[in-house]
Amino acid sequence: MDKNRSKFTAQAKDKSKRTTQRAKGDCLETKSSSHTQFYRKLNNAEAFERITYAQYRGKSESMSGSSESYHCVHGPEGKQYTEKGLLKRNLLKQLDPIPPERAWNDECPPALGRDMIKMLVFLASDPEIDHQMERFENHLRDFARTTCHGYFVDSLDEVCVILYFLLENIGKKQNLYEVLTLLLRNMEKPIRLNASSDVITYFETLQKYFGFFGYLLIQLADDELFDIVSRALIWQLSSPDVKRHGAAQLRHTLAAAPLYLYQTLVRMLCISSRYRYPTFLQAALLLAYDSTDNCLIMIKESVIENIFYRFNPYYPHRDLPEYDINPLNPQDINIKLGDSTIHISITISLLLILSKTLLDLLNQNPKQILLLPCPNEYAQRCFLWAFRYECRARDHKHERLTLAVIANALLKCYGERLTLFASIFMSDILSLSVLTEVPTRHQWMRSVNLNTKQMDVEFKKTLICFSVDFIKTFKYSAFTIESEHWLLGLMYLVDPGLCSLRAKWSPALFAELRKVALQALVCTIPCMSPSLVRKYGLIRRLMWYIEWYAEVPYELPVLYWCTRVLQVTIQGDCLPRYESIHDLFETHGIIILMHLCYILLSQKLPPIERSQVVIAVCLQLLTGAVKINESINCCVYPEIKWPISTCRLSQKLLDDVLYSLKNNFIISDKWIISIVDFIWEAIVWKKKYREYFIAHDGLYKLLDLITTVASSRCFNGSTDKKRSGREGDALRCRSAATTTDSDQDGPEEEARRA
Repeated sequence: MDKNRSKFTAQAKDKSKRTTQRAKGDCLETKSSSHTQFYRKLNNAEAFERITYAQYRGKSESMSGSSESYHCVHGPEGKQYTEKGLLKRNLLKQLDPIPPERAWNDECPPALGRDMIKMLVFLASDPEIDHQMERFENHLRDFARTTCHGYFVDSLDEVCVILYFLLENIGKKQNLYEVLTLLLRNMEKPIRLNASSDVITYFETLQKYFGFFGYLLIQLADDELFDIVSRALIWQLSSPDVKRHGAAQLRHTLAAAPLYLYQTLVRMLCISSRYRYPTFLQAALLLAYDSTDNCLIMIKESVIENIFYRFNPYYPHRDLPEYDINPLNPQDINIKLGDSTIHISITISLLLILSKTLLDLLNQNPKQILLLPCPNEYAQRCFLWAFRYECRARDHKHERLTLAVIANALLKCYGERLTLFASIFMSDILSLSVLTEVPTRHQWMRSVNLNTKQMDVEFKKTLICFSVDFIKTFKYSAFTIESEHWLLGLMYLVDPGLCSLRAKWSPALFAELRKVALQALVCTIPCMSPSLVRKYGLIRRLMWYIEWYAEVPYELPVLYWCTRVLQVTIQGDCLPRYESIHDLFETHGIIILMHLCYILLSQKLPPIERSQVVIAVCLQLLTGAVKINESINCCVYPEIKWPISTCRLSQKLLDDVLYSLKNNFIISDKWIISIVDFIWEAIVWKKKYREYFIAHDGLYKLLDLITTVASSRCFNGSTDKKRSGREGDALRCRSAATTTDSDQDGPEEEARRA
């Protein structure tokens, strides 16, 4: 201790015996008050002018030469001459001596802060610092000026010590506030490196330094100082490498920041003031955007729940009451909003990143989702209040769409753990999704602006998909489907006969909505009660729509989803199988489906791939209807009779498939399998139709189908030459019969064995 005190606190009698040590370059006019300063007042002047020591002694600048006291030189290593002084030296041919190296020596100690910060730490730890406070302040100002371009990475620990000392003693001496401000402003500068390896060597120091950032954000009571630290932290986490000029890069700071900082950010999101909340929200967004690990760490700290808390418009005075479900007038200029709603852009960006992380984790390891905390019921209620406000607010279409996407993602991840979603939010979403078709019974929805523009269509599609996830997740809430008239609203979107009752969508936008509505029906019909499906006559309406394709052809994807809905309705468990197929006969659906197959086959040879898929679904429906021994004909299509026309339809299908395979056209495997299955169920098991099928070369066509499909699937493309005509088919049949004994019994015995 005595040795250190003798080094930094020399006695006055020793000062006269040796030259005062100064840093190289300190012959510049210093702005600090730790040295003697000289002033003069010119004639007819009111203010004093600061002058140098050489001017005070009367020495000319051109004659002063290098400083004998401080071993400094002019030129690049010392102060720069003025134009007048440089001209005078050039006229007198007075040249500066050769400057020494830039490396610091014992006579000229360093001025970059390395030794200075050690002296400041020593003074801060001195119990008699109160008697040397003025000197301490002067050295702090010199250090702040020296490090104005950023702190060196090897001195960050000492910087934290000095800042901690100033925070603890700022109330004792007011002058420390100015010095503390200067030092905090330097934190907004890059972290300087001595070598590239310093990033690895001092990585723990960097982590502690960012942890000290979190301490400052909590400890600082002054808003001005908080703003300085806030800007410094955001700059360190977001500034590109171009602005860092070779210092610690952005990837280095982002790698070091989360260890001690994420807990501070997540917890302060819940309890920080309104003024300081955006800082923690933006810093959390930067960390979440950097890596998935940061997202998972913050999710484990309940960051989603804390963000939902701040949707409360009455924070911090009181909690959100249960009766307050939405603002009375969202257009009121004096309306109170939560902090997350005020900064909705940053909020939804952070929630989108966190939701995407949860969905990725759900796809990789679904069981791990159960270990993550779920927002509690109060947090869900705050989110519901904000969602209702965004739905009603003017020109907030993007915000309400994004919040719906976020809520849908959270529902997929947490499922039944979101209890308030099942009791309240589900009815809101189902009613909003059909708001343009069915009048709502909710009072707050009557002011929701939902028209027929592009953004509203996207919102409506999102709500329909959200409704599907609700129905699949909370299957015990099937009553909500009926109470909100959700199925009726979808029927208005699907049935062309009800077009006068729905909103006037443009054809392109309506095609998108119609497709989404049909997809929603495919997913949700198995979850509905059979009475509800029969109540709205779903099969009859679908058959009207499918038959409409023959009159006015529309998009094939829409036709496909219509047939898929019909397939789910008939073959699913929502209705008794006999009753559903009986409804298909009553609506002449069998005749309409067969006519649809002929229409698609006549459009192009072979049918395009989408048409092949539609035909395959139709054949599956017809195959299911074979088991009911009923016949039907229709006066609209008198040439089609069930089940007599099954043989003619199967012959047409086989001819088109064989033609396509022989000409190397693209054929769907599902189409071929559906044809064979249809022939098996509708023809092979009935003697009358089987004989007709064999008499019209059906058996040979099946054999050709087997051989052609096998050869077309070869990778090398080499095929044997096929014999043409019935003789070649008979020879192949006869040669195949000699290989196995089971083939000798014919197709009838083979079918019975199968």
